[in-house]
Amino acid sequence: MSKIFPLENSRSAINAVLFGLVVCFAAVSLTPTVSLAAAESQSGGKPVGSDRDKHGCIGSAGYTWSEVRQDCVRLFEAGAPLYNLQDPSATSVAYVVDGGGTMPLELFLPDEETGILLYYRDGGWLDDDDRYGLTIDKNDVIEVRDAEGTPLFSSRKPKS
Repeated sequence: MSKIFPLENSRSAINAVLFGLVVCFAAVSLTPTVSLAAAESQSGGKPVGSDRDKHGCIGSAGYTWSEVRQDCVRLFEAGAPLYNLQDPSATSVAYVVDGGGTMPLELFLPDEETGILLYYRDGGWLDDDDRYGLTIDKNDVIEVRDAEGTPLFSSRKPKS
């Protein structure tokens, strides 16, 4: 066996492994850690992830309450994105969430705190105050218009 694993090579291999362990231990020991107090001070006094709303949704994790789903949802996962037709360079989008079945749709606009419920009537989806209307054409393109009929958002990206 000494011909396959000579003693001097075994010692240098063991020394290399020990040296590697010492370096790893030193790196871990010197790595800065963030205490709970530091995390709280960086987040305005609240522990990270403690920003639950009245429904228990964690906004900092991307969750918002959906009335039609009766659950906390991430709009970018649960909703269909609607692009701003008034400002094609806008980076924020609106979303529409389907509650399923005979439930209303829920429209989430960038400047609104909560979703707007849209009910099907008169051949389209309208909110209770007739401020917004949503249509879905035969190509499944969704369009949101204001009370005056001005197109505001569409599932089709506007041309830049």
